[in-house]
Amino acid sequence: MRRFLTAALLLLAGAPAAAGESPLESPWLDHAAGVRRSAESGLPLLVVFGRAGCAFTAPAKAFLEGREFQAEFGERVVLAYVDGASDEGRPLVEKHRVESWPLAVIFSPSGEELWRTVAPYDAATARKEIPRVLDGSLSWRAQAALLHAGALDAWGTLALATAHRRRGEKDEAIGLFRAVADREEAETEARRLASAEIVQLLDRSERLPALEAHAREFPLDLDAALNLSFEMVRDPEVEPVRRERQLVATVAALREREEEFPEPFVRSGYRLARQYALYGEPGMAAWATPYVERALELRYSDDLLVELLALDLLAGRDSLLPHHLKLRPRESGAADADMLSRARALLAEAAEEREGRRGFGGGGAAAPGPPPEGR
Repeated sequence: MRRFLTAALLLLAGAPAAAGESPLESPWLDHAAGVRRSAESGLPLLVVFGRAGCAFTAPAKAFLEGREFQAEFGERVVLAYVDGASDEGRPLVEKHRVESWPLAVIFSPSGEELWRTVAPYDAATARKEIPRVLDGSLSWRAQAALLHAGALDAWGTLALATAHRRRGEKDEAIGLFRAVADREEAETEARRLASAEIVQLLDRSERLPALEAHAREFPLDLDAALNLSFEMVRDPEVEPVRRERQLVATVAALREREEEFPEPFVRSGYRLARQYALYGEPGMAAWATPYVERALELRYSDDLLVELLALDLLAGRDSLLPHHLKLRPRESGAADADMLSRARALLAEAAEEREGRRGFGGGGAAAPGPPPEGR
């Protein structure tokens, strides 16, 4: 009996994972080998720039080396992987101006860059762009020719602008995004995305007016409203009345969406409250506390508890400290004194930044207005 079990286990160990299937040989080459294979075979080279430990790189690599992608594209492209954090990868990241990962850059066999996009992680994403790159309809040259001929629609221009952004070509990207945002006949969503990209690309001194313009044009964009509120809270030159109005409007928008998106609502409200209390006016700590408590209920963490303790200290509610310290077991096992020490350090850091901003603005401390109507 024992001999039979041993033989069965040996057979199972050597058997393929599924009937009729054999494990795939890894298609990944290093960059130098990929360049050689592409030149020898005449196939385009798809290089994925990723990073070990990146939560988004792993699924992209798994999909690209999997059966579905290999069955459709395995004989049409050469795959190479570059770890952007490695000694070999860092010079390549700099040379090819990789701004984020996982990034897929497709090169011709002669080494000309054809296109770049986020590395696909499913078949729908892969089929959206890769075939068009391989047949030449989505190459840099093809897109530029269509653009100059006035034959590129808003979505095509948006894709071209995004690809320029991924190359670190900021001025070219902003120009193309502006062309989309200014096209009155374009779909609202295309214009909204282009406007949001412009805001992200602008220098800090230009961000606030750009966000205000975006909020006027797209009043339903909750992310933009939150970002505008954050910018106003941290900008020493924003008048208190203008800041208060924006915060009230943002809180109202958050409350309207609470039933539809409860957890994102709390996260957004928590971020806004935390910024306003710690980096705005200390008198807002009482208004901020319920948001932080709810965020803590949804997803406990030591950092959230530290911020709740900091708000207690900021508002002078020392009597609540023992209650909040006993809320849940610490993830880190830290003692009460450690948590309080971190809370005081956070307060000191926020106070230093507040004073620095006020000094920069030259207007002194503004009188705190009433908190926006919260929960």
